Amino acid sequence: MVALVIKEVQTMKKFIYIFLTLIFFLSTSGIGFADYVPVLPIARGGTSAATQQNAIDALTGTQSSGTYLRSNGTHASLTAIQAGDVPTLNQNTTGTADHLSGALSANQLLGSLTAVAPTGQSVPSCSTSASALLWTSGTGFSCNTSIAASSATNATNTAITDDTSTNATMYLTWVTANSGNLPQKVTSTKLTWNPSSGLLSTTSAGLTGTATDTQSINATSTDGYILTNTTSAANNAQQWSPRVRWTGQGWETNTSASQAVDAIAELKPVQGAASPSFNWVLSGQINGGGYGALLTVPSGGGLNLNSGTYQINGTQIACSNLSNAAASCSTDTTNASNIT
Repeated sequence: MVALVIKEVQTMKKFIYIFLTLIFFLSTSGIGFADYVPVLPIARGGTSAATQQNAIDALTGTQSSGTYLRSNGTHASLTAIQAGDVPTLNQNTTGTADHLSGALSANQLLGSLTAVAPTGQSVPSCSTSASALLWTSGTGFSCNTSIAASSATNATNTAITDDTSTNATMYLTWVTANSGNLPQKVTSTKLTWNPSSGLLSTTSAGLTGTATDTQSINATSTDGYILTNTTSAANNAQQWSPRVRWTGQGWETNTSASQAVDAIAELKPVQGAASPSFNWVLSGQINGGGYGALLTVPSGGGLNLNSGTYQINGTQIACSNLSNAAASCSTDTTNASNIT
């Protein structure tokens, strides 16, 4: 009996040794006990699958695209969705589910919405490039047809209107290039414009190119160009008019060079007791040598030659050139005072 017990103990010791060795092997090799557990079939409470997805597929049955897990009260299976599974959208029995679409027609927005009968708000058709839909409280929608068309991408653009009636000083705008979107600028102290009178005013006009006046004025004296000094005169401080200057180029042969020749015409006011008078003066200069008066026409009439001799057709005036001059014409034609 004792020998049998000793034998059983030795057998147990071998079994424990083998078991511990197996545990040590599994723990150091990364292999778990589950790797040695067989997959249980569905009939024995398993899934017949080794992965989660395969297990779900096995439990839900035959797979079909567009089906959902649905119960018929007894069993659950994959099947198509049923009409009765969708809740009713309109729970008010006095309305209809399609009433919203039936309430709106062309050119209408949803005006008011009730559980029974939503209504449409009519809007006008704004189909032009210069129109936009405008909402006014208490009135509704209207079409604003005075929207200025713009192709700009920034706020530098301005609306353009045709104004010929405003009687006030306005300012001409300018930009630094002939394309793109650029800031507009004015030169308020140099260049102004009056839309009513059409008067363009500049403090220092330098105009180039061809100027053409196409007014149909017939035999009526009408302003074409106006050069104005608007500064008021004061005692012993007259304000001359802006002058007109003509400039050409002449050739001198001594040094073989081109030189500028200039002539100017200007109005020079003359202070007076009851009222001022004026002289219209034509002056000239050569090669920038300084202007000298050539001819003066006073406001009282007459003609004053500031330098040179009186000539007709290039010939100095003599007594023989004057009608009925024998009694009052001196033979000294070099002194203009002898001609009366």
